[in-house]
Amino acid sequence: MTTEFQRRFPAVSLEIAISDTLVDLVDEGFDVAFRTGKPLDSSLIGRPLGVTPRYLVASPHYLAGHPALVHPQQLQSHQCIAHRAWAEWSLQRCSEDYRWLLPLTHTTDNLLYARECAMAGAGITLLPAFLVDGVDLSRPLVRVLPEWRAEPNELYLVYPSRKLNSPAMACFIEFVLQHDALAEYVTPTTPLS
Repeated sequence: MTTEFQRRFPAVSLEIAISDTLVDLVDEGFDVAFRTGKPLDSSLIGRPLGVTPRYLVASPHYLAGHPALVHPQQLQSHQCIAHRAWAEWSLQRCSEDYRWLLPLTHTTDNLLYARECAMAGAGITLLPAFLVDGVDLSRPLVRVLPEWRAEPNELYLVYPSRKLNSPAMACFIEFVLQHDALAEYVTPTTPLS
């Protein structure tokens, strides 16, 4: 998406920072962020982009060394890689709910790290669809307990209200809201414009 934006608007400079850490956009001087969850800071504007599913995944190698999982209660006997923001996994199948607060045996603040660990056979993790689909086919990930649905993530484009007077920023926001790059992974919750 950013490559296409720069092709269309070469005069606009982009500096990209990728982090799972929640930073203060105003204090840190950021113009815009893609975030999960509705912004709680009243000085920020949050434009909903949609909802993305999350999946429990593991490598085939890891799963081959353990009994087949048929219920989330069995996760307790597995190595699991938890993201700090998702230390509790909430799963649902029909009318049955299961919530599990993960032990702190393997925790990270980075989803790419969690994915790499799962691909390397370190255990089971919970990832958004856009980090599962299209992974390296030489190290695939398999969905675990696919009949169980994890709570999805709401995705937002977030920016400080003071940035609205910037023509470049307004151009970028409009570009993102009209772009179809997320359509493969995100179900719109409201009209994007």
